[in-house]
Amino acid sequence: MIRNQKPTDDDLFGKQWPGAALKQLVVIICLVFVGCRSTAIDSSKSVSPLVRINSKANELYKDGSTQRAMDAYLEVLYAAWATDDAEQAGSTAYHLAACHFSMGELDIAKDWLLDARYELSRVDSPMENTWILEAKIARAEMRYEDIPYLLGRAESQKPETKPFQGVREGLMDTLPEFQFTSAKTSLDLVRVRRSQRRSQVVENLPLDLIRANVAIDRGDLNTARRHLRAMKEVLDAQSQPDLQAEWHRISGELALIEQKYQTAAEHFDEEVNSLKQSKVYRDLAEVLAQSAKAYERGGNPDIAADRLCRAARVHFGKGNYQAAWDLTQEAGRLSANASNATIQVRLRLLAEQTLSELPDVELER
Repeated sequence: MIRNQKPTDDDLFGKQWPGAALKQLVVIICLVFVGCRSTAIDSSKSVSPLVRINSKANELYKDGSTQRAMDAYLEVLYAAWATDDAEQAGSTAYHLAACHFSMGELDIAKDWLLDARYELSRVDSPMENTWILEAKIARAEMRYEDIPYLLGRAESQKPETKPFQGVREGLMDTLPEFQFTSAKTSLDLVRVRRSQRRSQVVENLPLDLIRANVAIDRGDLNTARRHLRAMKEVLDAQSQPDLQAEWHRISGELALIEQKYQTAAEHFDEEVNSLKQSKVYRDLAEVLAQSAKAYERGGNPDIAADRLCRAARVHFGKGNYQAAWDLTQEAGRLSANASNATIQVRLRLLAEQTLSELPDVELER
């Protein structure tokens, strides 16, 4: 059939390229890309129920509803088992491991990671994230001697990047040699290699964050500072709020150790901003409370009370009324002698709403 016939180079690209013919080629290329884009939009309308469940599970996890997320992930996992879908089963097993890790159930998390790696290996799918999570578990268990090996396994799982990937690569393979001669100059290759090196550094950020954490755990503050400085240069040029949140968390903890309380508080505030930007709300109240403690130790009780008020409202919004009330009381004590009347009004409003949900609570006298 005509569709399967392979045209010769002369059929596709004659030696002579009249202006009209070149314009037609440009129009065809543009139509191809427009058509692909339209197809992608149309295909999004037919998302399978399983994909929606998996997406919902991800949102629940980000919001901190870990048990509900696990229930949704299990539904996806059982469907993957039913069809022997190794990639979906492995990916979902990894998410279950992350849920158990966040709940402190480390042994169960390690079991799910083992299962995830087996399933992913069946289809040659990358396993980098499983090794990163395994390294975090090792840190939680203070098995520091195992972490270099685990991070090395994570690095070995990174997919190789090729120069000129994507549309431009395809065009250069297809169009006549003289059409893109400038793209194959040594200068262009240098740019590609430089871009690849930057990509490699970005890909190593999750590993370097763990290394900085471990350095702080072991009291090697100079090594922690070195890792953080190197990562800041990369993160400043990137838009990766999840990694920026982690960087600010570690920097804040380091500042606390150094008794730089104002700096620590500012880092925790930036962590909050990055978490909201990445739409990850599970640790929001905890980070706000940590910021409050840093402000308090730095001699800023008014700001500390504000951060506790915000943390309490996060708990209230999630239905954690007792936690909200506990933080409201703590904030009230901080603001008792404050000159800022605004925080006192905000706390009173929050207390009224919280007590309406806790009718049996005993007020302190």
